[in-house]
Amino acid sequence: MFKAEVRNSVKSTASDRLESKGIYTIHKMTSDGSITTLLTLDLHVPKLSPRCIHSSHINGDLLIGSSNNSYPRAGRVMRCDGTGRKISNIELNEEEERLYKYPKYITENKMNGDIVVSDEGNRALVVVDRSGRHRFDYKCHSTYRSFYPRGVCDAYWWSIEVLMMMTGWNFGVISLLDHDGQFLTRILPEPIHRGQFVFRSLCVDDKNNIYVGFDDKIKVFR
Repeated sequence: MFKAEVRNSVKSTASDRLESKGIYTIHKMTSDGSITTLLTLDLHVPKLSPRCIHSSHINGDLLIGSSNNSYPRAGRVMRCDGTGRKISNIELNEEEERLYKYPKYITENKMNGDIVVSDEGNRALVVVDRSGRHRFDYKCHSTYRSFYPRGVCDAYWWSIEVLMMMTGWNFGVISLLDHDGQFLTRILPEPIHRGQFVFRSLCVDDKNNIYVGFDDKIKVFR
């Protein structure tokens, strides 16, 4: 179970996949390195696989993005409490259309609880409020033809709270958006091309150091 004194330092990972039965085990690792099993997901029906996970800094809930392994793609976000009890599934908008195809990265707006998903299938940043109501999609402020959203995180920049989004594939940049999805600026002055790096994940510490995960390394930008 989650404990209050370590909740903010919890790092959650999805692992131990048993594909034949559709069983997935979610572990948590605390700051001292200890690992415990939090919950087991039976995703055999429907046939889904976990793709991303986030532990809320607001209330300790888990946000788990998953999708199927066939086409057409269909995804969802499941909210669980800190003990692993399912609270809700987020799948459809108000028009009964699917919100997600392939949730790849997920985070939460620490200020208002919005759930922010980098959806590889939709090639968009998909944002819903904490209850699952669709707010907006962001599909690039760029002259580049290809848009592949990657890591995303919530951060403070210039004393305001922003969404920091990383995109990559044929090019790679880190962009800042406000919490209504309006483009603000890019941090990296020049695109990082695929021949040099492949973006994977992104986070920012309380000193605004930017940690970027690549295929085989983590780079820190100050």
